[in-house]
Amino acid sequence: MLQFGVMKILFLLSVFILLFASVGTGREGDKGWINQTGNDLLPICTAGVELLDKKDLGRDRANDALNCLHYVGGFLDGYGMASVIEKGKPALCLPKNANTGQVVRILAKWLKDHPERLNESAATCMFAALVDAFVCKSP
Repeated sequence: MLQFGVMKILFLLSVFILLFASVGTGREGDKGWINQTGNDLLPICTAGVELLDKKDLGRDRANDALNCLHYVGGFLDGYGMASVIEKGKPALCLPKNANTGQVVRILAKWLKDHPERLNESAATCMFAALVDAFVCKSP
């Protein structure tokens, strides 16, 4: 078996997921997930939090919210697979009861708290938010 670092596997899985999950919203000008940045994630994940809070959203805003939830869920699935493949020390220590909704809230807050990083890729922003929230503590 090839020896890959957690970051390499996470990156490769993220790229794979993003390539096959970039169905977009069907709106004109939609650039797919592969070209998204934090600037693109902020409004849709803000909508995601509104959906989780059971606010009444219009069709387009609800679609944005679901896009965020699907992106976060796919990212977490990719990270989970990378953790299974890589037998070393994990980079993240997600609580067993963590769910997609919780991570959407963490991501939306991180994006609002780090406007200087919104020009970075969506995957970079997502991983940075997870590291800030769930980095494994050294014993």
